[in-house]
Order: sequence, then structure tokens, then C-alpha cells
Amino acid sequence: MSLPVTEESRGIGRDSSALLLEVSNVSKLYHLWESPRARLAYGLWSQVPGWAPGPLRTLAQEKKAKLGRDFYALRDVSLDLHKGESLAILGRNGSGKSTLLQIICGILQPSAGVVTRHCRRIAALLELGSGFNPEFTGRENVYLNGAVLGLAKGEIDARFDQILDFAEMEQFIDQPVKTYSSGLMVRLAFAVQVLLDPELLIVDEALAVGDVFFQQKCFAYMRQLKERGCSFLIVSHDTNAVQQLCDRGIVLIGGRKHFEGVSREAIREYYLTEKVDRPRARSAAQISSQDKDVGQNVKINGPSRWLEPRVENQVHGAPARLIRWCCADESGEVADYFFPNQKVRLFVEFECSVPVLEASAAFGIRDRSGQMIHGKHLYQIRPGTMITLDPPFLLQCEFSFPCRLTPGEYTVEFGFIDIHKNETDVQEDSSSGPVGECYERLYAGPPVGRFAVIPRRIDPIRREGHYGIVDVEAEVRFCASRPSALSPK
Repeated sequence: MSLPVTEESRGIGRDSSALLLEVSNVSKLYHLWESPRARLAYGLWSQVPGWAPGPLRTLAQEKKAKLGRDFYALRDVSLDLHKGESLAILGRNGSGKSTLLQIICGILQPSAGVVTRHCRRIAALLELGSGFNPEFTGRENVYLNGAVLGLAKGEIDARFDQILDFAEMEQFIDQPVKTYSSGLMVRLAFAVQVLLDPELLIVDEALAVGDVFFQQKCFAYMRQLKERGCSFLIVSHDTNAVQQLCDRGIVLIGGRKHFEGVSREAIREYYLTEKVDRPRARSAAQISSQDKDVGQNVKINGPSRWLEPRVENQVHGAPARLIRWCCADESGEVADYFFPNQKVRLFVEFECSVPVLEASAAFGIRDRSGQMIHGKHLYQIRPGTMITLDPPFLLQCEFSFPCRLTPGEYTVEFGFIDIHKNETDVQEDSSSGPVGECYERLYAGPPVGRFAVIPRRIDPIRREGHYGIVDVEAEVRFCASRPSALSPK
């Protein structure tokens, strides 16, 4: 697999004396056993000494080889980090990101390769509560962590009030850490690590635990640290935060370094190369039936390939059943990523087994946090439509729209409702349905798939695009003139 590396990404021309961290060809090998009994047998065969007869040693090696297999969590990963730089490590779950950080911090020993640290003080937020003694109070853990980082008691005393103020937990500081909630623990851990002036701050998704207000406070302080010359090594699935805080990024796939470059390019490569999982496609026999004429007898040109929901995503016992669906591009090909303003086509087919007054299918899009970004049903798009059929019947819909979402990952879900005329039937819960309408929810399932939005091209000065979650249609009018023309005569 080729590894794109630019001169900028490798740091050519930078001052080598400012090098903080060198990771050279690091690998981490684990031996996986098929069962506890196999692990015991492996240990017994490992007791065969080196001075044993050759046939016995050969037999031991053969037996050990059959009792398990080798697994590389990391293989030949190299990187460097200079003073003042910030590096993001991107990759799907299981790609080796956390293992790499633990090796850099010295928690794990590499099976091969060398890690050289040229900085005196490294602060790490790897796991919730790591580095804390649960029996100690918050105050005692502050001094314990400060001592581990090499600070004298007087230095910690001088910073203690600032740590306490930042963590906003004065009334809990003298309570045992084991009584803290996850939010309190991450507050204290972050405050201790960042307020003790580290040269290198390593963060592994730890900030995802705190509430949104504390997260914003943390990111604001991290930007201040960056301005003061602190270096970051960050693992996060929040690509917006990565782009704000990190200069460079590497993408890990299966324990190997696949890409290294500036953060914008790394994020783009992360979405392009790590394909979003798709539900299993239906067999040819299942999709051999022709498209149905539904609603107002509009013929739908279906996608190139229909998908069926996974078993765990099915809703059993509901009056309506999701039969098949698809997320496709403008040409009808199955797609799992889109560029801004590219046309998105969502196809869905339901089977309804009960009488309805007015049937309507719906789709919804949610972000990583589960927030509904957009949801709409058939009647909201075509208000004059009326679908009333005797059960059982099929309803097939195509929803299409230009992709105006900020780069990131999103999930897709579908629903099926029956519009009522009785105002007493207005639904109070609008979490997965329309608001303030008279309807009965016949199907409301979990997300069936997901897709990614990636930038069409790298635009460092952001002269195109938008800020925020979604791109709304807007018009602008302006008038420019000299100040004298605006002053009263």
C-alpha cells in the first residue's frame, strides 16, 4: 500500500533541535489464543527448554503454532513531532490509535521499534480516571499527578487555585475520586494536565465525556496552549476539532500508517479510504420484482442495487415494515460519501398491513451525537398528495436533495406514519416524527445506514463553503460607497 507523504508533512526543513518526539518503525504484536485451555497448553509447551532435544523443541513449536495466532495491533508505524506542532491520529475503531498513544506514553512496550522522547513534561489524557488513585481525594490526586509530572510541591501550590477554578468542583475536591461522576473526573483530569504547563499534551477522546459547555472551555484553553507553543497529539473522531487544533494528521488502517499530511488532507483521506459500513445487499432473487407504481402512479427509477435492513435494525410487531432501502448518488449508484452540493437520493420501500387514512413515508438524518439534523415526510414535500389504499399495500418513495451538510459522518433512518384529521391525535413526542401534526406512527426504526460528507477540494482560506452544521439557502445584497457619500449634506 502506497503511503503519500509530502515534504510539509515530514517536516523537511524544520529545525531538528526542536524535535519533541520520534517514533521509528514501532510494532505491537499480540498472541491470540483460541480458548483458555489453549492458552494453558501454550504456556506448558513454552516450558520446553532450549537445551531439550531437537525433535522435542520442533514438536513444541508446532504445537504452539496450532494453539493460537499472532495479531499485529501496530506494524512499522513511524512519525515525528516538533515543538509547537499538533498532530492528529485518525482511523476507525481497532486501527491501533490508542495502542500507539499508550506506547508513546510508556504504558505499553513495543514489540519492535523505538520511541524517543525529547521533552521533559508529557501530559496524557488516555482513559477516564487514568493516573488517579480512586481511594485518594481530588486534592491528593492533584498533588500526586503533579509529582509524577516532575513538579515540586511549591509549584503545585502556586497552581492549585487555578486548577480548582478551572475544574469548577470546589465542593467535591476533598471527596474520594471513586465517588466522582464521569463528568467530574474528566474535569479534574483535564484541569490537572493542562494547567501544569506540559510541553506535549496527549489526548485520546477523553474530552468526549464532559458536557458541551466544559468541552468548549477545554478547546478554548487548548487553543491558548497552542499559541504558547504547546504541542498536541490527539486521537479523536471529531474531525471539526481536529481541523481547528491540528496542523498535521496521519491515518491508520489495520495498524499501518496509510497516509500522512496536513490535517485537511488527512481528514479527507480518512473519509475516502475508510469506507462506511453498508448493510448487506439483497440477493438478485429478492430484487427481481419490478418497481411499483405508488401514490399518484409516479414511476420510480430505483437504484442500481437495493439494500435490506440488518436483522438488528428491524422493528418487529409494527403495523408497517421496512422492506428495503438505499442511499445513492445522482446516477443511482450506491454511495457512502458525498461532496458538498452533490445530489443525494434516498430510496425506501415499506409494506403496511393495516388500514390508513393518509400514508406517508419519512426520512431523517442525524449527526454523530444523535442530534436530528433534518427530517421530512412525503406530505411535507408534496402537500397535495393523498395515499389511501386497502391493506396490505406497498409504498415506495424516493427523497432527493442537494448535500449541504458540513463535512462529517451522518446516519440515515426512515419512518412511516398515518396522517389523521383528529386534533386529539397530535403527537407530543417529536423526537423522530413531525411536530404539531395529527398522525399515528406506524414505523419508527433505528438508523439503517450512514454516509460521510467530505470537502470537494482543499480550500485553506475557506472562500467557498459555509460554517456550522448545515448550509441554508441565502441571498445577499450589498452597497459599497465612500464615507463622504454616506454623510448628510
